[in-house]
Amino acid sequence: MNDELDLTPVAVKAIRFARRYGWTLAIGGFLGMIIGGFLYYLLPHSYRGKMVVQSSVIANGQALRVVNNWEDLLNKKGYPILGNIFQQPLSIVSELQGINAEVIPGVDENSGIVIEVVAGDSSVFQGIQQGILEGLQSNQYVKERLAIRRQNLEWQLAQAKDELVRLDSIKPYIRTFTSTNDPANSRLVIDVSNISNEKLVYQDRIAASQEKLKFLRGAWLLQELLPSKRGKLVPAPVLPLFGLILGVLISYCAVMFSILNAKYLTADKPRSAP
Repeated sequence: MNDELDLTPVAVKAIRFARRYGWTLAIGGFLGMIIGGFLYYLLPHSYRGKMVVQSSVIANGQALRVVNNWEDLLNKKGYPILGNIFQQPLSIVSELQGINAEVIPGVDENSGIVIEVVAGDSSVFQGIQQGILEGLQSNQYVKERLAIRRQNLEWQLAQAKDELVRLDSIKPYIRTFTSTNDPANSRLVIDVSNISNEKLVYQDRIAASQEKLKFLRGAWLLQELLPSKRGKLVPAPVLPLFGLILGVLISYCAVMFSILNAKYLTADKPRSAP
């Protein structure tokens, strides 16, 4: 007894089916592909652009979550809300078709993020850029963190300046002590010989605090948002390929319905008397 499955009858039936209905499936697939291509042609063009943003008070993960949450507002109900966040008119915000962000690799939690924008009109990119910056720095959390950070930096700057003034005030006494030949004065000079190094440390602190204060902002624009690519929301092969598959599937269903109709439904009809 042969336990192997004999696929010859199945193959023969498949070949017969292909010979009889192959052209029907091919025509259906071709028509579906043409329709898919035509639909792709009717799709509106879209423009893509990227901008780089860095924040002094928002960590990369926080900024990433905020930007990606804006993606959920890209609908009829969400556009007015996004317009209020961006402080931009609805005519600009409604052109926004997609927005996402990714973190710039780096050890610093404020290394910055890259924001990619997809819009239907290239003329709205400037407004969207301003809206994104406004959305990242206009909320109450960012404002309070900026105020506290500014207050701390100003306090550190004042402390460093006071220490620097104190060290400068010691110079006349050092000159007075070093002008005599008393051995005790030499020991005193040794004790205060580190003043120059301390001055350099406080000068560095002052410079660093001043730099941080100057660049203290909720969102800094490191690279402007400019339209770089013109295309469509769906890649070119997707709709024609989908149309091809759908056309073949519909044709196959029509053929099977025709076969079943001829085999069962027609056979059940009562024959007319001669």
